[in-house]
Amino acid sequence: MKAQRNLFLKFKSCRLLILLIAIAFIGCRKDKVNDINEDVNKGTLTYVNKVRLYKIDYPNTMKLINKTHNYDGVNFENSEESLNVYSRLLQFPTFKDDFNRTLINKNYEVTYKLFKNDWYIISGYINNSNKIFYIKSYYSDENDEVRKMILKYPKTNQKYFDSILPIMISSFEDVKYEDINNYNDIEEQKTFAESEKKKSSNTYQVKNEKPILKFSELKALFIGEDSYEVEKTLGKPDRTFDSSSGDAWIYWFAAYDDFDGEIRHLSFWLDNNKMGLPIKKMYVGEPGGYLQLDRISGTRNTPKN
Repeated sequence: MKAQRNLFLKFKSCRLLILLIAIAFIGCRKDKVNDINEDVNKGTLTYVNKVRLYKIDYPNTMKLINKTHNYDGVNFENSEESLNVYSRLLQFPTFKDDFNRTLINKNYEVTYKLFKNDWYIISGYINNSNKIFYIKSYYSDENDEVRKMILKYPKTNQKYFDSILPIMISSFEDVKYEDINNYNDIEEQKTFAESEKKKSSNTYQVKNEKPILKFSELKALFIGEDSYEVEKTLGKPDRTFDSSSGDAWIYWFAAYDDFDGEIRHLSFWLDNNKMGLPIKKMYVGEPGGYLQLDRISGTRNTPKN
């Protein structure tokens, strides 16, 4: 009887030991999973473009290499990976044309593609390399620009990026002007705008005694600023249009097109007819054609000479 009792106690102790080991093992696995998720969540930094008004979370293993001269984009890199993010005016008649043009890039072997009305994804392999590419692009209706991220990384790092890509994609979106003060590099943006203004004041050409700058440079100077800043730099507008939803200020022959170098007419849209409100929309138009004022107010004919 005593022997049976000792055997029972040994069996019970053994079962308890197995249970404790199992709990410890599960706990370790849980901690390990949590560590991985925590590393993924903490493994990103946020880049905010205060001129084009968009943001994206990027891997903290990459370093900012350079920004474009007109502040429309930025490049991040390390020894193996790269991320190019930028925002530009639509260069094709439609957003679908932009998608189709990207598809025929001879450097890409496309394995996945998805197009929706205002965004698309293209991914696959880069020819003659061991790298994967991933492109996410969307059309910003509010800012009338195409945003695009191009990520490239080795196939050996696919598992890591399978985890972090959803974070990057979901974070890639527009930022409202009234929210940009929540981010740290607002002073950097002001410094950039001021440097552009000083540089431009010495290099611009003049037509009708008014400065002519690239449209992208004008956006860098004036998006987020108020109408007083526009008038201080460009002078009085050549024409104004009033409506119940806002005002349009028009400057004839005031901007260079970034893509063909031709001189365009320029318009600023001021919401709600109020001086001092930040400028959110700017448009250029070909002389002799139509100039966009706003989606509600439509367009206006422009002089050819």
